[in-house]
Formats: sequence, structure tokens, C-alpha cells
Amino acid sequence: MCDVCDQLNNIEIRTPGELFDIIDQLKEATKNGVFIEIPKKSDEDDFEQTKLFSIEKDKPLPDIIQIYLKCNKCGNEIELFCDTYHDFGGKIKIITLNNNSNIQNIQNNQNENLNTDQAQLINQQYAYKSAQTSVQPKKKILIRPLVLNTIIILGFFVMVFILPEDQIKDFAMGTVVISSLFVLFEGKRIEMQKYPTKFVRSSWAYAFFTFSFWIFAFPCFIDRRYKILSGELQKTQEPVSFSIGRLILFILAIIITLVPGILVINNNNIFNKAQIKAQQELIKNSFNKNFSFTIPEDWQKFENIPGYKDALLYLEKNNGRANISIFNTQNLLTEPNSTIIKKYNPKEVLKYIFNLVEKSMKPDPNLQNFRQDGEIKLIDLKGFSAAEGSFIIDILREDGIVERKIKRIVIFANNDLWSIVFSATNSQIFEEEKKDFDKFLEDLIIKKEENNY
Repeated sequence: MCDVCDQLNNIEIRTPGELFDIIDQLKEATKNGVFIEIPKKSDEDDFEQTKLFSIEKDKPLPDIIQIYLKCNKCGNEIELFCDTYHDFGGKIKIITLNNNSNIQNIQNNQNENLNTDQAQLINQQYAYKSAQTSVQPKKKILIRPLVLNTIIILGFFVMVFILPEDQIKDFAMGTVVISSLFVLFEGKRIEMQKYPTKFVRSSWAYAFFTFSFWIFAFPCFIDRRYKILSGELQKTQEPVSFSIGRLILFILAIIITLVPGILVINNNNIFNKAQIKAQQELIKNSFNKNFSFTIPEDWQKFENIPGYKDALLYLEKNNGRANISIFNTQNLLTEPNSTIIKKYNPKEVLKYIFNLVEKSMKPDPNLQNFRQDGEIKLIDLKGFSAAEGSFIIDILREDGIVERKIKRIVIFANNDLWSIVFSATNSQIFEEEKKDFDKFLEDLIIKKEENNY
């Protein structure tokens, strides 16, 4: 076996580009007398033999390609087989190994005038091709861009449809980032910058455009990748030309990409704020037509809580014991609320409530040491007469005694009497948790009725 046949033996063909590359070199070698075409000897299959010079880049390929050549140097017979219909791939292999030394000597004498430079060139070319194929992965299946892009886009929107609303943003961002990284590294692997295009050649630029315009740029990259791997595009030595249009498009992409990010940062994630606000709107006016409230961040609304069954609103802080509640105080005295608010002021009513709380603790051994914290003060709350005051109690639990500070507000609103209560987890973090309560009061809306006193 000569050096040329040795380099050709068992070369795999994976793409149309590799096929045309090998065909062109075999044509050139045949023209220079290295090979001659021979007829097909076996009738084991029904495939028609393909003529070497009938294969052209601008013509449709046969479904099955079978080309038979004979080496004029060593006498070996070579078969090139390629299936272009079912799963693109093929191989060149030696099908007849000539071991007859006499024939070998005669053929060597007949080829004394063979262009040795051409033979050396063929040897070098196929040695390079063999080195390439030895490190490349085995035959790949190339999916048509239209099919692959359809799968990707439909899959994306299906996931958006089935995912919970709070996970959609993370999924979309993850998809864009992973796609951009794929474009960057895959573009470098296939040397995308060496192929002609009316768009950007650089893998970095294409990755950036994918990040900025994923729905458009990523399908375009899938299409371009297919054309490169299938051999539809050939490498060019033309330098990348400067284009004002490309520069403007690049700057525009940067602006479109960065401006929303800056807005999000400056507005403390406006998308989440809008989502939270929409949820908050749904729970407004949930317990009284005259009251509207907003749940503070990291708080939740609960119902039918033991000890707070009469509460019209009960909020509790996540991962803590702090709570906010609103009561429509009834049966405080023998008189109706409409009469009480005319006879007494809010300070007097709140003082009376504190006395009731202290008395109610005595039968309960787990509640001890009631003490008022500061004085009760008259205040104005949302334009209504009110009073506020705080007290501290000791709560006996299995893990010890907890000192708890509670703030209570009595408000005369719309010819009725209301109590707003804030209970901190413990007195040590009262001021820290009270910030949420202050925000709750700030957002609280109390509508005035026309007959309000």
C-alpha cells in the first residue's frame, strides 16, 4: 500500500462540506494520473455507481454515492461510499489490497513519470484530513434549522405557560444567558468569523446580539451554524469590512440592553414592585368598605387565628411572632359605640381597655406582670380622633419568659370605634419591627362617611 492509499483508508465523511472537499481533491489527483475510475465489480446491492466528475456543488446529490477508483501507484482499489438521504455520512476505504510483488514492480515502473510533487501534495492533504478526523467526534446528526428553531421557540413558550408566575423571569433570563454562552463558544469552535455573512462575524458580537435580541438572533445563529457544518458556506479570506450600519446597530443594541437594567436598579426592581402592587390591590378593602390597607413586605394575612377570631384583619410577619390586627370594638360598655364616642374621648376609652387587659390576665398563669409603657396620648390618625399607648407583659413559655411589648391605637371613625393593635416578637426588637407597623399605618386608607361625627 502506498502512502496516498494509506492516508485515504478509513477517512470518515460527516458533512456535505467534507464530501465536496474530498471529491475536489480526488478529481485533481485523477486528472494528474494518481487514480483512475474503474467499474463497480460487485452486484451485492442495487445502488448505481456514481461517476466522480458528476458530483458538483451546484447540483443535487444522489441519495447514495458509490465511487470506485484504482491507484496507479500501488494498484489498490478504493471505494468512496456516502449516504446523503437517511443520515448523512460515509467513508473511503480500500476494498482490494494488491499483494502481488510482480504487479507492484510493473506498476512502479509504469509510474516513473508520475508527477511526484502532486503525489506528495495529496499525501500531505490526506495526512492533514486524517489528523483532523482522528480528533473530531463521531458522526453528528444535523437537524434542519426550521425544525430545531421551532422546537426551541415552542419549548420556551410552553415552559413560560406552565411555570409559576414568580419563576418565569428567572427561566427567561437563564435561557438567554445559556443561549448567549452557547453562541460564544460554539461560534469559536466552528470558526464562524471565517465565513461570509451580511451580519456580524465575531462570536463575541453574535453572543451579545443573542443576549439583546434572543428571539431573533438565536434562531439566526442556529441557521448559520447549520450552513457552516453542512458545507453550504465556504471559508473566505476576505477581511472583515468596517460598516457604519453595523456600528450603529451595535450601539443601538447596547442602549436597548443596558437602559432597562439601569432602570431596574434605580427603581429597586420595578417589575417585582408592579407584581407586588397588583397582588396588594386584590386584597384591599377585604374587611370593611371604609378601610383599605397594604400588606407590608415579608408579612402574610391569616384568618381564624386562635385568640384573634374577632379580628377583622390579622397580619403576621414571616419567620417571627410579630402581628398586626384590627378590631371593631363592641360591648365595651353597656352603651352602643355611637354613644360612647360622643361621651368619651379616645384617650379615656384606651385607658379603660388597658384596665380590661390587665384584669383579663389574672386568671391566666402564663401571662404576668402587666405594665404600661409611657403615657396614653391623643393623636390624629388619617383625620380621625384617636389615642395610642403601649404596655408590656411577660409571657411564660416552655423555653422561658418572653417580654412582649404591645402598642394599641383606638380610633373613632365613621360613627364607630376601632382598635389597631401591633404586637412585637419581643420588647428587644420592638422598634425594629415597629417600622413595618408604621409603614402599614402610612398606607392605611380610611374613607369618611358623610354622616361621620
